[in-house]
Amino acid sequence: MSWNQQEDCPPELASLDQGAGPIKGFRRFCSKIFCGLSLTRSCNFCVFCCVCIGSLLGQVAPVIVGISDTTCLVILYFVCPNTRHESYAFSTNLLDLVLLSAFRSLCCLTSYLACGSNSNCQKPYLYTAYGVGVLSLVFIFFKAIKFDYDDDDETWVAVLMFLTTAIGSIAHVLVAQPMYAAAKKRRKAQITPRYRYSGSEKDWLVEQNQVGYSTISGGPRNSSTNWSDTDSDDESPDMPGKVFTDVESKFMVCEGVEIHYKMLEPLTEELASDTSRVSPPAVILVHGFGGGVFSWRHLMLQLVRRCNCIVVAFDRPGFGLTERPYRHSFPDANNPYALHSQVKMIFSLCKQLSLERIVLIGHADGALLSMLTAVAAIEGEVTGVKVAGLAMIAPNMSSEMVPTSTRLLLQTKLGRQMLRPLLRSEIGEVALRRAWHDSTKLSRDVLELYKTPLRVEGWDRALYEVARLKGEVEAAKLPQMFAVIAGLPTVFLAGEFDRVVSPRKCAAVAAEFPGSQYRVVPTSGHLPHEESPLAVVGLLANFVSNALVTGGSHAGPS
Repeated sequence: MSWNQQEDCPPELASLDQGAGPIKGFRRFCSKIFCGLSLTRSCNFCVFCCVCIGSLLGQVAPVIVGISDTTCLVILYFVCPNTRHESYAFSTNLLDLVLLSAFRSLCCLTSYLACGSNSNCQKPYLYTAYGVGVLSLVFIFFKAIKFDYDDDDETWVAVLMFLTTAIGSIAHVLVAQPMYAAAKKRRKAQITPRYRYSGSEKDWLVEQNQVGYSTISGGPRNSSTNWSDTDSDDESPDMPGKVFTDVESKFMVCEGVEIHYKMLEPLTEELASDTSRVSPPAVILVHGFGGGVFSWRHLMLQLVRRCNCIVVAFDRPGFGLTERPYRHSFPDANNPYALHSQVKMIFSLCKQLSLERIVLIGHADGALLSMLTAVAAIEGEVTGVKVAGLAMIAPNMSSEMVPTSTRLLLQTKLGRQMLRPLLRSEIGEVALRRAWHDSTKLSRDVLELYKTPLRVEGWDRALYEVARLKGEVEAAKLPQMFAVIAGLPTVFLAGEFDRVVSPRKCAAVAAEFPGSQYRVVPTSGHLPHEESPLAVVGLLANFVSNALVTGGSHAGPS
């Protein structure tokens, strides 16, 4: 299949497929010669591991210090000879140092655990650490003066226990001080891991003096506020989704959830003048895990021009700027984060927009959602909407979108607190770079697009709810679903260098659909619509146009 890459295409879009010319080639040459890319990735991985370990140790440091403090003194007291623990005397026995250590650790751990439910309240822990630390040092001072050092074998034991007790006292303070400083910083910024802005979007904009919109990230930006990498992602507060909207953003309530979407219509009057069409044809773009409306920005206008149809992209619950509702606000049958509920949302969106004939284009697990939507339409679970065609880009037929390791971490409070800042920084960026074949196209602006939804209030709670879902679609039922949509016009697109859903896996799924089309997008990874948008548009344009004309006979009742 061939296509004209320069046809009706703005120059900035064409540059994505053409690369960066000599500069890009020079960077690749240097990477091959000096192993720069491999070295960079290795360093990033090491930094990521260190941050994970450091975050974990930072959370459990008070417990580690408390246990170590007492354990070391107990071992010294009972293992070392001639400690005279058969009878107690202040000047000859060291048992009181062990008891003092146990008392100090108990006080510090109790105050720390009492403040644990509110990470902004670490002052009692700090004061306790200082108080018992000072008392311990005073006690050690007088004990060291009064102690009887006549026995040479016991002298070194006594000195070692005095030093261990003093170090333990200081260690509690050294751990409490940075924890209190971090809590004070969060309190000053009025954020906690559970903080949610309770005012309206307008109030927030007025308070923050937000003016203007960014054409890159699609959200309002304050000229006096630095939104670059110097703004710590893990310290920035969560904000309402509408803060990040642009002039094309729209919202609609579907199945009780406020959905963010964008809709582009043909600029010509040809569509309106075609009286043979009962309803306006449309393309519905369904993003995958971690994506959103922004991930289709290169395709929407091109599909409108090439296919002369309406194009709609929306943010699924848990992603983009769509509302992140509390799970307990919905019954199990209407869990907004479940795929079966999102199928209903797609139909609700189409009906409210008066779209009766659609072609679904889904990416990754969004392809699975698109397939479930097509199955529901064909089986007559919904009326008034016909699915005329189905395009699946790097389809992921597994409904488990979150890795097992991440799911386990999200099930604990400590794991969620550790992952929250990492997902905004290291983990998110590493995952994105793995999805790209040509990392030079993953610019700072593109990274910002994918990180912006992680500043929307409730994003961590939504991720937790998505992570809890597993096995929604049983593998044994997939062949039955394949059979239902066997007669539907279908096309599969795979990135040539996709490391997430390999071309071989994509071809295996396509083989289950007799008569379907299978195409490989050259020089692209898991996100061909990001890396090679012209190629993807070229492969999809004719398919969409033909499906909108001939595909209606394969859909469900109207």
